[in-house]
Amino acid sequence: MVGAARRGCNWRFSVSHATLDLSGRYRSVFAKPLPWATQIAGPFHVVKHANSKLDDCRRRAQNELFDHRGGKDPRSLQSEASTHDGRRASRRERTREAARLLRAGDRRTRSPGTWYAKEAVRELYALDDEQLAAQWFDELVRDMNDPSEPIEIRSLGRTLKRWRDQMIA
Repeated sequence: MVGAARRGCNWRFSVSHATLDLSGRYRSVFAKPLPWATQIAGPFHVVKHANSKLDDCRRRAQNELFDHRGGKDPRSLQSEASTHDGRRASRRERTREAARLLRAGDRRTRSPGTWYAKEAVRELYALDDEQLAAQWFDELVRDMNDPSEPIEIRSLGRTLKRWRDQMIA
């Protein structure tokens, strides 16, 4: 934000919104020169973080099951699945297939819960009503912080809680 300070008052006062990654340092540095601007957590960065928690959970489960991390999964659970005849799979088909693959690699069913948590985070961005999004967000964070949830889901919940205002904006 050093560049923002150099640009002058007219330019700075014209900035009303800014999209941020999930860096706390960037958020605090941004807030000093442009405290009036609405900060928005970039959906790409939020979903990427949720995807990384799914990967962490899958790796931990593999390590516990096989005493090693295992290779890279050739069928990424983050990508859009398609059916055998090449047509695009419906959301229901993708959900069933992902859950089946997750259960096959994680007998204790931690990964499916993490996958559903990741999908719930993605769905937040489909909501147009800010009040409904805030309500859903708060319930999601509360559910994710349940001590019975895997460590990856609880970690994701803590991150969401820290960035609540920027995500809802």
